[in-house]
Amino acid sequence: MKKQKKLNSMRFLDQQKIPYEIIEYGDGDFHNAIEVADMLKLPYTQLYKTLVVQSLHNANNFYLAIIPANGELDLKKLSILTGEKKLQMASQKLTEDKTGLKVGGISSLSLVNKNWPVHLDITAIQHKQICMSAGQRGIQVILDRDDYLHAVKGKIADIAK
Repeated sequence: MKKQKKLNSMRFLDQQKIPYEIIEYGDGDFHNAIEVADMLKLPYTQLYKTLVVQSLHNANNFYLAIIPANGELDLKKLSILTGEKKLQMASQKLTEDKTGLKVGGISSLSLVNKNWPVHLDITAIQHKQICMSAGQRGIQVILDRDDYLHAVKGKIADIAK
């Protein structure tokens, strides 16, 4: 049996004594979270994608928006929530440079040390367990929603359209 490579997200969850399950599906020809949810046979409101958002007024302010696979981030709602006048999605290059992770494998669990505020969309209340990237394309982690929020010091908010 092949030994699973431990990612930073898994090490973090182990340190926090948070139980989790890993799903590996390879980094094949998947273009978005909807395709991953369909392949894993998960409801779109149970599989979450992580988006990196940047302040337009303070280029050093970053936020993580965790939204459902089929969701679209409402930047206006997130701006109001964060008190920022204007927010924008970070470019792919900036996201990868700032996180050290590839788009499609961004994980808030791997970025805890950055202390970026984490906002999980309210749709997550529909499920006790949620699924998200473990920090590498082709690897997802399933864990208890409340354990996740506690571990990343996240907040539930209405941020998706």
